[in-house]
Amino acid sequence: MDDFKVKFSDAVKPALIISLIIIALSLIIQFLVNSLETQKYIGYVVILFELGLLIYFGIQYRDSYANGSLTYGQSFTYLFYLSIILSLALSIFYYINIKYIDPSMLDKMVEAGREKFESQGKLTDEQIDQAIEMQAKFMTVGWMAMWSLIGNVIFSLILSLIGAIFIKKENQNSIEE
Repeated sequence: MDDFKVKFSDAVKPALIISLIIIALSLIIQFLVNSLETQKYIGYVVILFELGLLIYFGIQYRDSYANGSLTYGQSFTYLFYLSIILSLALSIFYYINIKYIDPSMLDKMVEAGREKFESQGKLTDEQIDQAIEMQAKFMTVGWMAMWSLIGNVIFSLILSLIGAIFIKKENQNSIEE
């Protein structure tokens, strides 16, 4: 099984399926839940669901393409390919979502930041205004999509490392040799 090579192209279709599922869930949550704080907590559940989908498609790949046997490295490689495609798709969606679907999202995020600063009670109104002004400079659609991509790639690395544990299945014949 060491000679089996994981191909990037094998990850495209499953990654797009996962992307569509995550995008649909995100839109449902966005339109049904008004509180950004609640959306954040529901987002954690979606991340666990995403990990489950990655593992599911990884197992499908192992059993269908790799004759039921993948090393940890091969499992990680496949999941990371899935995750990179997923990260790109979700960042594109994030850009479209903020730019066209819900342009008020940035304003909601700035207001949530203001409320957080005010609730801490450590800053004066002037300091809060300065912090919000600085924050607003980086809360453009382009910056937000770029940081979304970077964050997704880093997080994908972590999910891939975890998911590969559940997918790897060494060929018993190669272990005995």
